[in-house]
Amino acid sequence: MTNAVSVPAPTGGWNARDSLDDMEASDAVKMVNLIPRSGWVEARNGYGLFCTLGPASPGVYAESLFASSNGLFVVWGGSIYEVSTGTPNIVYASGSLATTQWQTTHFQDKLIVVCNEYAGPDKPGIVIDSAYNATALVVTATGLTGSFWGCNTFKGRVYYWQKNARSFWFAQAGSFQGVLTKFDLSTQLQTGGTLVMMLTYTLDAGDGVDDLAVFVFSTGETIVYQGDDPGDALRWSSSGRFQIGEPLGIRAHQKVGGTEIILTKDGYVDLAEALRSGRYSEGSVYSNKIIRAAKDAAKSYGDLFGWECVLYPAGNLFIVNVPTSPETLRHDSKGTPFYTIGSYQHVRNTSSGAWCEFSGIDANAFCVYKDNLYFTTSLAVYRADINNTDDGGAIDVECIPAFNHLGAKGSRKQVTMAAHITNFQQPEYLTKDGMSDYNVIYQNQVVEVPFPNGAKWDLVNWDAAYWSNEEAPEIVQTTEGWSDVSAFGYAVTVSMRGRINGFSLKWYATNYIYRNAGAI
Repeated sequence: MTNAVSVPAPTGGWNARDSLDDMEASDAVKMVNLIPRSGWVEARNGYGLFCTLGPASPGVYAESLFASSNGLFVVWGGSIYEVSTGTPNIVYASGSLATTQWQTTHFQDKLIVVCNEYAGPDKPGIVIDSAYNATALVVTATGLTGSFWGCNTFKGRVYYWQKNARSFWFAQAGSFQGVLTKFDLSTQLQTGGTLVMMLTYTLDAGDGVDDLAVFVFSTGETIVYQGDDPGDALRWSSSGRFQIGEPLGIRAHQKVGGTEIILTKDGYVDLAEALRSGRYSEGSVYSNKIIRAAKDAAKSYGDLFGWECVLYPAGNLFIVNVPTSPETLRHDSKGTPFYTIGSYQHVRNTSSGAWCEFSGIDANAFCVYKDNLYFTTSLAVYRADINNTDDGGAIDVECIPAFNHLGAKGSRKQVTMAAHITNFQQPEYLTKDGMSDYNVIYQNQVVEVPFPNGAKWDLVNWDAAYWSNEEAPEIVQTTEGWSDVSAFGYAVTVSMRGRINGFSLKWYATNYIYRNAGAI
């Protein structure tokens, strides 16, 4: 007897925590370049070139992208460029190719920029005002040698720290430069390590909201202070010591609401939950649904620079950049040498908490400027989440929904046909593979869709195709696209793969035709 069933698209997102036989039907074993939304799964948008930084050259690359209230900046070849309009305008030239890994903080209308590698005459940092004028950070600090590695604004003053140090420096109240005072944290440590990041944690204890200063060390030891003046014992006191996983770099954190998400070797941790519940609390792990993938990535690539995360409110996304290689010397088609890295992204839908993975975006750094998402490679800045191509290239989508017993756990099924219900107007190019009993094997080849969406002149019959352009509203028409598939077992699924170029894709459900095959 032939049966038919419709299974909703896996809006629960990527599950890299549970075993294959213990996943919810709404989850996915794998989800690449597909975003789980509320009621459907959609292909991520692509990216386009925003500005070129310069010719390929050994040792010249960009690893820092940051924004002020009215400017977008990138560091390339050791110099800081303002690129808000898509045209690079040099703001500051350090004179050293090594100065690429800069950190920033905002103070009033100024952007404070520091870099541990910078050893120029304007050390220990740079100040950029609202008119894009760059000047030296002028400080008087007894015993200070070298440059600062990190900076943070907290309760009306700026704090600085150096690499491989166990102390921080703080400015006077209402200031970011001038006289700095050193505060030693080494006597407070129990596990050693060096200071990696200073964060601001907003606490509502029931009697009002207060900001706490949180210092995270390379061992994961975290010290929390309350108050507003480290130079006055009556106005600055320790309020706790906690342990989290070892942080994955100075940029491996992002403020989300009143908490901070920290990328660690234990996964991606919600600071507020970790401080309340401890290191090993399931609730403290923001990446709980993909915990194995997060830990595996940290184990494989945790020593690389490039770990960072960004909150992208316009897309309802939280994006973790996972570097997979250091800056590597390569050659283009003309033999010109240049440096590039490899990376991919773990991505969370901030509305539902569902995760997916992005590939094909070799980003050194991400930044949100005026609600738009940007990233930099070694040679260019790109605007992301636009169009349906990766700078003219195809976007490879891939998903394996959770294995499903189709309501009869003790019986085998033979799936013979399947159809993905999508808005994709050429469903025959969505490759399907039947899988059973937790065996993940692809059998078919993915073929790129031959031409962009909308009708092509002189390639289709007049009045027989849907026409579209960039100005017209999206035409929504669901398609099925039945295909023969083969899956025989107790638990079955049908995967989706495709190479889309110039198409949008929304996936609503998958329809199955199958026969019951008995218990044995």
